[in-house]
Amino acid sequence: MSLRLLMAGLWTPRASARGELLRIEEATNQALDALLLQHVPGYSPPRLDRPSGDLEAIRERMARGHRLRVDRLLNEIGREEGIRLGRAALHPVGLMLGGEARARLGVGDGAKDLERAAKVVYRILGIEIEMELSEGGGRMRVRRCSLSPHYSQDTCAVLSATDEGMVSGLSPRARMEFVEHITSGSSGCLARIQIEGG
Repeated sequence: MSLRLLMAGLWTPRASARGELLRIEEATNQALDALLLQHVPGYSPPRLDRPSGDLEAIRERMARGHRLRVDRLLNEIGREEGIRLGRAALHPVGLMLGGEARARLGVGDGAKDLERAAKVVYRILGIEIEMELSEGGGRMRVRRCSLSPHYSQDTCAVLSATDEGMVSGLSPRARMEFVEHITSGSSGCLARIQIEGG
């Protein structure tokens, strides 16, 4: 495990967390806006007030922006197709963000590195997770999610593709799939993780 990853697991400076959060917001919104521009004539992105530097306010604005975009997409092209296209657009965004974090934190190929790195990224998003991983895979449970009060079930179905891509970006041998969501009435989100060659 790299020293950078070890230190990030213990503490992330507020300025760094804010920068990462804004990067995630920008990348996910750009992907959704590009998709909406393809399918909605005259589409213009929603305008939301810029919050203070407070992380929780940025998370709330990001989540509200995601929901507005997903709702518009599904209203315009239908629920099933909108979810399919939204997930297809956001998975590569997660892959890119996870790959950037992998390089920045010095994440190795082992399950322990994946677990520590995922906790760093999710902490920035205001999401508390537990992971049970071996070298062959395991599961991740979300105990608390700061985004879920602002998401609908459909928003979560689309945006969770970003998470699934992010895990593969952090560890190219890993594949994650959500099977339960807080927004669907579960007490927490649950995802299965497979690690190839483990």
